Amino acid sequence: MSSVLVVSDQMLMAETIRAALATQGWDARVARWPEREGGLVPVPPGTSLGVLVSDLEPTARLERAQRILAAWPGHWLVLTGAPRGPRWGAALDADALGVLSADIGLEELAAVLQRALAGVRPMDPAEINRLRHAWRAVLAEQRELAERMRRLTRRELTILGLLYSGGNVAAIAAQLGVSEATVRSQVRAVLRKLAVNSQLAAVAAYASLVEERRPPGGGGGTTQNPGNAHAVQRP
Repeated sequence: MSSVLVVSDQMLMAETIRAALATQGWDARVARWPEREGGLVPVPPGTSLGVLVSDLEPTARLERAQRILAAWPGHWLVLTGAPRGPRWGAALDADALGVLSADIGLEELAAVLQRALAGVRPMDPAEINRLRHAWRAVLAEQRELAERMRRLTRRELTILGLLYSGGNVAAIAAQLGVSEATVRSQVRAVLRKLAVNSQLAAVAAYASLVEERRPPGGGGGTTQNPGNAHAVQRP
């Protein structure tokens, strides 16, 4: 009997999949999702396949999933509710054998697992390459944006963070004890350094870094402090 390890950030989902696979004759077990940063999943000896179930977001959870996938040299399949796109590519880049939609039927999943035992991917190679390239393009864009953010002075980054928090020029000027003209000048400097044409675009760029780095569950972290000049200085 082949042994399957099911890992999920949603324990109810993991137990449901385990029970369903057991009815199909699989020796299915469940492992807890590592809660601490850098934690890995202990894979029992004799495990034939791994099934990782996650929505792969926010980025902190995606990165944890990637570490799980990369740490065990066996075959992993990923079931996700994330739309087909770059996050699927992120899992494939971490050596997942394949990524499937979480709404896959039980019989189809069992058939995919059976083929996966022989190392057969459930995805077309061209699609795998497309998704990997999409993920790498996202990483390149994030690195470029992070580099632009590093060009901002501490005060410019503070103002951008306050705009992100919903402040307007008048409110920011009052909060910082400077004139509105000074704030407008610094906003123009932010737009120039980020190579965008509007405050809305600048705030969207800031949000793409801050919100993507937010830990699962909305816990605290330096990236959530809009005025922290070091908060967005990592891709």
